Amino acid sequence: MAVGKGKYDDALTLALKSVDAKNGILLVFDGKHGGGFSVQGTLETQYNVPAILEGLARQVRTDIHQD
Repeated sequence: MAVGKGKYDDALTLALKSVDAKNGILLVFDGKHGGGFSVQGTLETQYNVPAILEGLARQVRTDIHQD
C-alpha cells in the first residue's frame, strides 16, 4: 500500500530491523495474503517510490538482455 499500513507492513518492519535500515519497499508475489507491497520510510522516500521502481525496472531489463 502506498499510503498507510500495507498487508505486508509487519514483514517489512522485520526486514528493515534485520538490516538496520529505516527505509524500504517489500514486493510480494503469491504470499499468504496474495500479492502486494509495503513501503516504509521518510516522506521523501515515499515520494520517490515511482522513480525507484522505474530505475529497478530499467536495471532488470538490462540484466535480462545481457544473457
